[in-house]
Amino acid sequence: MPTEILDGNTIRKAARIASDGDSEIYRDATMPGLAIRVQSGAAAWYLITRVKKIAIGPLSAFDAADIPELRNLVARARGMLTEGNDPSAMLKASVAHRSVDASTAQAAAAAGTVMRWEGMRDAYLAWCKGHRSPDTHRGYRSALGAVPGSPLEADFKSIAGRPVTLITTHDLRLVRNSVLGRGNVDGKQVSNSNQAVIGRSYEGGVRLGRREL
Repeated sequence: MPTEILDGNTIRKAARIASDGDSEIYRDATMPGLAIRVQSGAAAWYLITRVKKIAIGPLSAFDAADIPELRNLVARARGMLTEGNDPSAMLKASVAHRSVDASTAQAAAAAGTVMRWEGMRDAYLAWCKGHRSPDTHRGYRSALGAVPGSPLEADFKSIAGRPVTLITTHDLRLVRNSVLGRGNVDGKQVSNSNQAVIGRSYEGGVRLGRREL
């Protein structure tokens, strides 16, 4: 079990050993717990501690440039283990989402502990229905893209399914710019008042969603 600073050379060595059908484990000298495990002709990134061995993803899922973020990921995972939590979902999410924050948020959303955009939006609309007039509720429902098949629905595609903790002010600005750039909602010019409704509604929705987390 060699210990070394994992880099591109380690990745290439692991790939060669896998192709030869041999077995080996390369442990990172920089971040304890991060390792490349080669076994049965396959190589994979792993979190390996005295009590846990969790696969992160295949060797090909990450390259040398990703190793610093993998170290951050393993540091977060070790902290979760210390707290008695299972980091498996977060580690597996890293293959698709790469950054620690994105992986953590996606895993939390999958577990139901963090709202996704649609859940937050619907919670806000439910609040509006009980605290605002029917006309205001209908306007906000349209402005938030919650009417299936409406032009506004497409403007929110960029944040569809995203955990609310990953929605930034920049993302909201892009949604609004998409609406303004198109200039029409159901064939009608977007008025200044409608633009204000769009801004208030989705920004208020994100604030409500974050308070409920």
